[in-house]
Amino acid sequence: MIATLGVLSGAGLAAWGSATLGPDLRPSPLPRADSQLHTDGPYRWVRHPIYTGLLLMIGARALTSTNPRHRLAAAGLVALLRTKAVAEERLLAARHPEYEGYARRVPRLLPRPRRTANRRPTRTSPQ
Repeated sequence: MIATLGVLSGAGLAAWGSATLGPDLRPSPLPRADSQLHTDGPYRWVRHPIYTGLLLMIGARALTSTNPRHRLAAAGLVALLRTKAVAEERLLAARHPEYEGYARRVPRLLPRPRRTANRRPTRTSPQ
């Protein structure tokens, strides 16, 4: 049941990320010459939602399996996608000047908890 939930959630996230990219979706990390920088949809929360979805799927399978090959495959995919994400980010930063600011605001693979508006402001020293 846990593996099924993880696989379905990951597949949904990867599909949403793919649909958001539309024609900018490519297997190569090289962005198209006329590509847009996507910061909407799941790209509001993570810079690589397709990779996050894939990792969720294989992670759920690896954690619920007794076969060590599944854990090995998951570790290999983590290494591959991390390497691809770093290369892709260099290329995106070269193509889109606004990418650097986006990368500072949005985490690579795992979303951060949202800050609530009800939090008290931190104290500042008197001026």
